[in-house]
Amino acid sequence: MLSTALSLARFQGSDRCLDVVNKYLDKAQAYAAEGQWDLSGAYTATILMERTYRVYAEGLEGDQSRLIASRGVGVWNEALPGAINIEFVDKPELADIVIKYQPKVLVEGEDVYGYIDWTRTIGVRDGRLDGWAQATISVSTMETSRRKATMDRLTHVTAHELGHFLGLGDCDRKGSLMGPALARPVLKPSFEEVETLQNMREEARRIRWQAVFAQISRNRRKV
Repeated sequence: MLSTALSLARFQGSDRCLDVVNKYLDKAQAYAAEGQWDLSGAYTATILMERTYRVYAEGLEGDQSRLIASRGVGVWNEALPGAINIEFVDKPELADIVIKYQPKVLVEGEDVYGYIDWTRTIGVRDGRLDGWAQATISVSTMETSRRKATMDRLTHVTAHELGHFLGLGDCDRKGSLMGPALARPVLKPSFEEVETLQNMREEARRIRWQAVFAQISRNRRKV
């Protein structure tokens, strides 16, 4: 049976991912083992993120909001081509990702550089079962010292929060993009962060293809 081929083994770097990533991969494997191919595919879709995500950015003068958002996305796409594909939209209600640049970002009363509120949803879209992600990202335009944040700082924070959107968790390693904020901004993910993102998506693809082959095999037996 398919369930014997689909184990719940963890991939290398799974401990660096958000809990929901591992949970959704487990669900994708379990549903594939039960022959619920569409549902399994919807869960892997939230990990692979192959669609183009619509982005709305606001808060800075002129085109600066879009420029910083583009730089944040570029941090990931330069390290891993195709990490996330985006297009900008002119209204927040049309966006999958809203990025707000504002003077102060508070989390439980504490000043922070940035924060993301994200969701991963399984549902019907365009007449078929699918999975997608949405997020609102808030980025402080001020340093904790109350100086105006530099472009590199804004790019770092944007890229860090997008890392969460892609499925990565925080880490304690200083000098890492997903690590704690430092005096000097980080504009490149570490080897381990890129490897984790690659392994995460490779695991999702493995589940998808095993499910496809199992479905083909089952259909052949029915003929």
